[in-house]
Amino acid sequence: MKLLHTFLLLLPFSVWGQSIATDSLDAYISKLVSDQEYNIPGLAIGVIHKDSVVFKKGYGLTSLEQGHPINTQTVFPILSCTKAFTATGIGILVDEGKLNWNDKVIEHLPDFELSDPWITKEIMISDLLAHRSGLRAFDGDLLWYGSNHTTQEVIEKIRHYPIKGSFRLDFNYNNVMYLVAGKIIEQVSGMPWEEFMQTKIFDVLGMQGSSAKFSELTKSPKYVRPHIANKPIIPVSLDNAVAAGGINSSIDDMLLWIQMCLNKGTLNKKQVLSRNNFETMTSPKIPLDNRGSGSYGFGWYIDYEDSKKVLYHGGGMPGYKSIVALYPEEKIGIVVLTNKITMINEGLMNMISSYIINPELTDWSQNRKYFTYFSYSWDREENIQISPNIPSSFAKYCGVFEDKVYGQAQVKMVNSDAILELVPSKDKLSGRLFFLDNQRLR
Repeated sequence: MKLLHTFLLLLPFSVWGQSIATDSLDAYISKLVSDQEYNIPGLAIGVIHKDSVVFKKGYGLTSLEQGHPINTQTVFPILSCTKAFTATGIGILVDEGKLNWNDKVIEHLPDFELSDPWITKEIMISDLLAHRSGLRAFDGDLLWYGSNHTTQEVIEKIRHYPIKGSFRLDFNYNNVMYLVAGKIIEQVSGMPWEEFMQTKIFDVLGMQGSSAKFSELTKSPKYVRPHIANKPIIPVSLDNAVAAGGINSSIDDMLLWIQMCLNKGTLNKKQVLSRNNFETMTSPKIPLDNRGSGSYGFGWYIDYEDSKKVLYHGGGMPGYKSIVALYPEEKIGIVVLTNKITMINEGLMNMISSYIINPELTDWSQNRKYFTYFSYSWDREENIQISPNIPSSFAKYCGVFEDKVYGQAQVKMVNSDAILELVPSKDKLSGRLFFLDNQRLR
């Protein structure tokens, strides 16, 4: 399986591998990024091969409305690539003798609870990090997405969510369980998660432009805006889901991170994580399915290409996309950040890795085989007209409704419009209702 996400950037480097000229690659990428199929507002990419940065560059703009040129110091949200940092944070505490991978969660968070009492008692830190809690994929995401809930409130509310998967048998990607892991880091270290990341990882590696606060991302007027339908939108704060996806970083900083990962925990003689615990993080913990098509470790997807290990993780939010990929045996690391979601990411990632591994293949013009194009329905510039046609009896549906997990929702009339508003997330999850038939609204 080839990987996910987007990319760009190059250093002046006359020959790459045997005969790959970076100027021709640069021209190819520039053309591809501006291709009408993709029309990427902005991209940034960095590539490491055998301990050297061989390719890094920024393309495009931070915003299509009065934007600024992107370079390798431009800060993007790295989204779920954050999970490897959270897993590393646990590994650091294991190195310090303050906890173990297989400690029970309730040993460190006595008030933690899931809807199944037995799972509550038995679930371990390793289960959180490997997405094998029994919760289904993305269960609980609407607790934090655009909501006014704190991280602690999200964790407390997940106890009401029914467990519909198989504990330790099913892989179900779950962000809330990484918030629990982040709380364990705070409890054991005595530091807020953001301070722990800054002290134990960013400062050690010299990641001077990285942060874990939404306010740090948006404090500069030059910050990267996400785009949908080729228009910049207001980004969503991830401060209440920071341990699952809240780190902001640049290509220059992420190249330090992936070099440390390729060195299995060490950079420039400074150790972030022991080699043994890096190997623990990046060894399979649960298969992704019953077909043997990959597995998950702690904060990393794991695959094999020609019997050689590939580690990768991507992230996505409306208008942003990220990916980090490592080929340990080939000593290749790639990071790609973009402010639009498309499939160009996967294509560029696959192309670059293939050509480093097979340097005799140098005809970039033949590389369309790596690229697939399709557009997401929510990313198209469409003007769908649906008649509201709200029935006169609609008033009987108005009121405030409450769910144990997600809290209150309000149905109301505003002027002549029917409105559904999820109260904890009303700024992001509110909208008009349209009449479909006698029984249904949408």
